[in-house]
Amino acid sequence: MDELFHEPELASQAEFAKEVAECREDDKRVIWNAGCTYAMPLAVLGEDEFFIRVVTEPELMRELCERYAIRKADAIVQTLQVMQIRPEVLLFSDPFGKSGLPPLRPAVFRTLLKSAQQFLVRRIKRAYPEIKIWYRCCAASYPLAADFAEIGFDAWIPSGKTEPFAQELEDCRQFIQDELELLSVTEGQWDSLKKGTATCV
Repeated sequence: MDELFHEPELASQAEFAKEVAECREDDKRVIWNAGCTYAMPLAVLGEDEFFIRVVTEPELMRELCERYAIRKADAIVQTLQVMQIRPEVLLFSDPFGKSGLPPLRPAVFRTLLKSAQQFLVRRIKRAYPEIKIWYRCCAASYPLAADFAEIGFDAWIPSGKTEPFAQELEDCRQFIQDELELLSVTEGQWDSLKKGTATCV
């Protein structure tokens, strides 16, 4: 299955290198790099095939996500080293709960993605401990907030319609306040964030 990911990974790495170059040129300190450990397998396999294999071949899909995370983390660290830049924030996102995709059930997330995300974050933090790593996904993922803290993300940005989950998100904020920053970002702030610095939020 590795051959399926070769060209998409090259394109992803090229896009990240472009982001880094723009960051240095424009003196931006936040690098927006959509996709964490779920977006690429979903894009390559397609929504139906991805979710079918999550059910029928969970170990294979977990291994696939972990291998993708390993290559992605190494590519990010190598790009930052070659281009000699250290941003304030690396910003990742995954599409579950977005555009009609269902939020991942906590058990599925922990089986499929958690170890992959932990490797991704730890690999980057080991090379650049001063860089903050933020994560954005659907507000309906609030049951996973403690997992995001355990993974090592510095902040979680709930996306989409947050109003239906206002009480749950506030409970999360109180529960994880010392471990994970929960950021409320409007669409206007989100656009500014992608263009500027972490202090604009």
